[in-house]
Amino acid sequence: MFNYICHAIYYLEELFGGINSIKTNMSFNKKFKNLKGEFFFKNNLSAKINIKVGLIKKTVQPIHQLKILSNKKIYTLETKLNSLVDKFKLKEFDKYSNDKLGKILSKSKNDKSDFRINPTFLNSKKFSTWILKNKKQKPNFLDARDIHIILNKILLSSKKRRKIYIN
Repeated sequence: MFNYICHAIYYLEELFGGINSIKTNMSFNKKFKNLKGEFFFKNNLSAKINIKVGLIKKTVQPIHQLKILSNKKIYTLETKLNSLVDKFKLKEFDKYSNDKLGKILSKSKNDKSDFRINPTFLNSKKFSTWILKNKKQKPNFLDARDIHIILNKILLSSKKRRKIYIN
């Protein structure tokens, strides 16, 4: 579950800036683990998070979804979990419409190769470029450290059942 939370935190901070405080609630049982909460950013924006990880039947296609709500539109980035880099869809929904399918803004290629090869190649290429050009890597060790600090605050917020400030 923490693998999903780490990625969610990283993407939220990339999109909306640094996190100032959080209020979360984690629950665990035999069938699933759930994290619900709200993240409050330094720029006065907020985001609600709901991550649920559970037993997956072989007939269910697991999907990782990031949903961004605005005043008029809803955007979702959906990725099939057995193909984290190559098979995604970015969709737009009108907030006040009954359209359940949404408008596809971007769609990845339909690649039938081993899904682990392309991400490994892309990461290797990025790392070698960063090293050769002496550029700061993103994400880097400090990003990972900061996310782990936030993970500890999530656990504390869930345990104390109150809002916790990051710094």
